[in-house]
Amino acid sequence: PGTLLVGLNPEISGIATDGTNLSANLPITTPVGWNPADEIVIEGGSAGGGPTLGTGLGRSNRAAAAAALEFVERASADLERRVAECERRLDRAAIGARDYTSCVADALDQYASTLESRILELPPPFRGVAATIRQAARQVRVARTVTAARGAVRTAVAEIRKAIALVRADEPEVARIQVRQGNAIASALQSVETKLAKAVGL
Repeated sequence: PGTLLVGLNPEISGIATDGTNLSANLPITTPVGWNPADEIVIEGGSAGGGPTLGTGLGRSNRAAAAAALEFVERASADLERRVAECERRLDRAAIGARDYTSCVADALDQYASTLESRILELPPPFRGVAATIRQAARQVRVARTVTAARGAVRTAVAEIRKAIALVRADEPEVARIQVRQGNAIASALQSVETKLAKAVGL
């Protein structure tokens, strides 16, 4: 609080010229109420005690986490549909084992890109998820054995599980939703890992 005046101050004597010390010509003023004490207002509370502090954005945080969960679940379902189509092509002998793993790798790449498109909506521990999935896709694409292909995806699942363990949120409900986001990603990858067993020609 206070007043700021910008303009000619008649109390400053003299004319500014090169070498003039303007600060020496300024009047000494001590505004009343200078630097008043801050006032902190905490609203709300519970019947059992005083007010509680939180983010102040609880409802929007929960809504954002729920929206991100819905997005992750849709993307995960899409991954499983893509891999199922790879399986159908393999079952019809339309593709061989090598093409099958390449098809699965394409599905994983697409999954990574989809997650990456909204990665900032996920909690910080999940920010590297897309890169982890993309690395698994590269390894599946060049795998020479079923074991190597499945191992690449298992490694990605393990990284996702580590990220889930790092989830922290001010509100327990938000944290639970974020854990569900991670679990949805891990479950989708586990499904892919299981289905890779069909690449018996590797």
